[in-house]
Amino acid sequence: MATIILAAMASMSASAQNQNSAMNGAFKLYQEVVTGKVAWSSLTKDQQAEVQLVQAMLAKPRYTSQKCEDLADKQEKAKRAADDLRECLANSDGSDDCDSQMQDAKDAHDEYEDALSDTDGDCQ
Repeated sequence: MATIILAAMASMSASAQNQNSAMNGAFKLYQEVVTGKVAWSSLTKDQQAEVQLVQAMLAKPRYTSQKCEDLADKQEKAKRAADDLRECLANSDGSDDCDSQMQDAKDAHDEYEDALSDTDGDCQ
């Protein structure tokens, strides 16, 4: 039984090392693309996906508070709702009053406003 547990632990450790190595490789590739050492067009689709994943991980703010994380989520939701409303208005030929998009934008704004007041200005 102990042998099985040790073998499983060794396998998990090797798997974690492989994941860590892959992440380090993706981060290095990201740095090379950002600094211009490697052209985006020269990357395979898988490599492009890896670089995009690293970029997304770096771009998303990491908050220590759940309230701040909620605020960021509500802000993104409000931005998307505003974009949807803007797109509807831009594409409307007079037959669509964009009422559902307007309601979504109002609701998203209300949720954002509530989340903002919950943070007491702690999410700078």
